[in-house]
Amino acid sequence: MRLLQFILSHSFFISFCAVALCFQTCQFLNISVNFYVFGLVFFATLSSYNFYWFISNYDFSYKATDLRNYFIERKSNIFILLISGSGMLFCLNSLPAVLPVVLVAIFLTLLYSVPLWPLKKLTFTHKAGFLKTVLLAFTWAFVTVMIPVQQNIKIDVVAL
Repeated sequence: MRLLQFILSHSFFISFCAVALCFQTCQFLNISVNFYVFGLVFFATLSSYNFYWFISNYDFSYKATDLRNYFIERKSNIFILLISGSGMLFCLNSLPAVLPVVLVAIFLTLLYSVPLWPLKKLTFTHKAGFLKTVLLAFTWAFVTVMIPVQQNIKIDVVAL
């Protein structure tokens, strides 16, 4: 039971789902993708979800004076975030053609986290639940389709 809780609480399951969607894109579009694409999507999803949960847990339950304790209590999130970020950078190094898509995805992830930012001018975003859902769905579709397609386009251009 603890293993299942660990997998679900650290977004491993959702990262495998993102890889499965990437695999489906490859199957539907009949394109071949190397395993670095799947690794990139897995680690990027794992990283972005842990980043979001890390800052959302702080936003909802801590104050600035508890920052040290917060980092100590969330050391597993920090560890997963560091490992997944390293894995993402390693895979991205092997796929430089997808960098523009990854930069857009990072922007979308940061945009999704805007309601958690401690800026008074952005408090109106706290009521944008529907827009967050649409943004998340768009981000998933964008990443799981565009990374395999972009990588495949660059391979075809090089092959010509």
